[in-house]
Amino acid sequence: MQEIRLFLNENRKLFNFLVKFGALLCTWEILYLFFLKDGFIDVFLTKSLSILATKGLNICSLKLDYFVELRGSVVIFQNSHSLLRIAHNCNGLILFIVYGGFIWATALGSIKEKINYIFLGFIGIYTINLLRIICLIITSIYAPEFVPFSHKYLYTLLVYGFICFLWYTWIEKYKSHAQ
Repeated sequence: MQEIRLFLNENRKLFNFLVKFGALLCTWEILYLFFLKDGFIDVFLTKSLSILATKGLNICSLKLDYFVELRGSVVIFQNSHSLLRIAHNCNGLILFIVYGGFIWATALGSIKEKINYIFLGFIGIYTINLLRIICLIITSIYAPEFVPFSHKYLYTLLVYGFICFLWYTWIEKYKSHAQ
């Protein structure tokens, strides 16, 4: 028992971070599952990403269109051929929560600095997710055999790599203050 207390005292900041981060994620999951799932936030993110991706690629003369399904998913198609289906679990909402929860749970920075960094991170994550969807559409048109690999591994790695980069820059910014 003494060893556990010693370990907790030596690693208090890490333990506090893990408790805060875990509590934030659990609270989010409960709120999402019981009140927010398939609601306004999901619909807004899924539709806005789809609209921006199709309009952006239409500037390049790809002639894409989209159709909002009954449950809010969006199908992007070209000449009546389905290219990509964007479900709510691909709209990046959970990425915002995990990213923001990480920043909020750290003992680094002021509340104002955390809010600003979280907001800027949300914009960055939204943008990288939009680029991911655009790349998946282009892959679906020109190299459809690579869509499963690109969706599951390549673009996922890029998005999570970007989030880890944001976390790293946050920690590095305040590393000297924490020591």
